[in-house]
Amino acid sequence: MNNLSNRLAEQSPSLVPESLTKDQDSSHPLTNIALVDELPLFRGGLSQALLQSLGQGVAIHPFPTIEEAVSSIGTETQLIVLFSHHKTEQLTRDAIKAIASHSVPILVVSDEKLSDLVPFFREVLQFGICGFVSTVESEFKMMPAAISFAATGGTFVPKEFYAQASAQHKEPRKAGKTIDRLTARQAEVFQLLRQGKPNKLIAHELQMSQSTVKVHVRAIMQTIGATNRTQAVFKGEQPHRSIA
Repeated sequence: MNNLSNRLAEQSPSLVPESLTKDQDSSHPLTNIALVDELPLFRGGLSQALLQSLGQGVAIHPFPTIEEAVSSIGTETQLIVLFSHHKTEQLTRDAIKAIASHSVPILVVSDEKLSDLVPFFREVLQFGICGFVSTVESEFKMMPAAISFAATGGTFVPKEFYAQASAQHKEPRKAGKTIDRLTARQAEVFQLLRQGKPNKLIAHELQMSQSTVKVHVRAIMQTIGATNRTQAVFKGEQPHRSIA
């Protein structure tokens, strides 16, 4: 097991499955998830609940602040789950700054309604935020699903987000969508991107290699003018404007 897992297993043994406190099988590496919540009761309870839900192969490392999480994480950390009970926008911006020199994605869990955060999250999804969940609009079963998906490279965005984002950016129907400029194969890949599926699943469903999927995704982002997958989905659904 890596050094981070050994250290945290000693400090909080219940946060690492007992079977994993021994040498971890190198063919099944441990998934390390840092959970940040300023409230001790929530932090402890959620860590235990998520550990039970996520099952073997996962270690939950709780921290009270994003700064402490960042100072302790290493290359073996796959995801930071950031809980926000108030001032979600400011907390998220602070988290983005804190991980500026790292490549660890952040899944934001907020006590605010999704409809109040759509414009903000559209802005920050390109800066290391890999998705979000609203505690007032989602049941607990959504959390393990979101974490598992985000930890494997996916972007977890509820379908309501796309609907609301689209409604806030309506254009005359006469304008063609940006995705109309994609090739037939790129359009197939794009449809799966819209569902938030990672390259591995896209490759499986379209019966192509992951390297080919990466080529298509890069081409899609270049055609649409996006810097990441989630931004590509938003821009792809918007009316195409010619550049003079």
